[in-house]
Amino acid sequence: MEEFPKQKRELSKEEAQDAQIGLLEGELEERDAQHGVDHLTGLKTLKVFERELDQSLKMIRGEIKEHRAGADPLKEISLISIDIDHFKQINDTLGHPAGNEVLKKISTLLMESVRETDIVARVGGEELMVLLHSADQVFATQKAEELRMEVEQLAFDAYPELKVTASFGVISSSDSTDAKTLFEHADKALYAAKRGGRNRVEAYSGA
Repeated sequence: MEEFPKQKRELSKEEAQDAQIGLLEGELEERDAQHGVDHLTGLKTLKVFERELDQSLKMIRGEIKEHRAGADPLKEISLISIDIDHFKQINDTLGHPAGNEVLKKISTLLMESVRETDIVARVGGEELMVLLHSADQVFATQKAEELRMEVEQLAFDAYPELKVTASFGVISSSDSTDAKTLFEHADKALYAAKRGGRNRVEAYSGA
């Protein structure tokens, strides 16, 4: 028996619009990624962050010279690793738009609270990281505590009852000038903060 080709179901107007929006968002994300920017938050990508960290550590080790005119030689940097507390619960109870709003607002706070020479990046789903130039661990810990309090005080117009906190881990290049080691120790400090009850700052102690 001759088989007739199946007719394709035409998309509704709403489905066509959703498909077009999805396509445009995908194009925007790809474009922003090429420029080293996270589409949702406007922060630097992990790739850019790793490159900046590598360059900074090479300056500290004396392998390359400071590229900014008139700048003092770079001697120390610090990392602040940040993880939004109970982020999955926010998405599960209020939906992904709420989670996105939290990420965007905290990212804006970070960008506005650091110096122009510092780098802020989204390095994971709800994990952010700050690279502080010419900053020791004491300064970075104080800065992390300031940021922790600012996050705790954030208000969300669309979600008036939502209160958000974050945990912070701090490490400096006085511990190591190896990028992989710094990432690992920043993670250890961050998880110590989360194990300690969240909404707190922990500096890596070598333990």
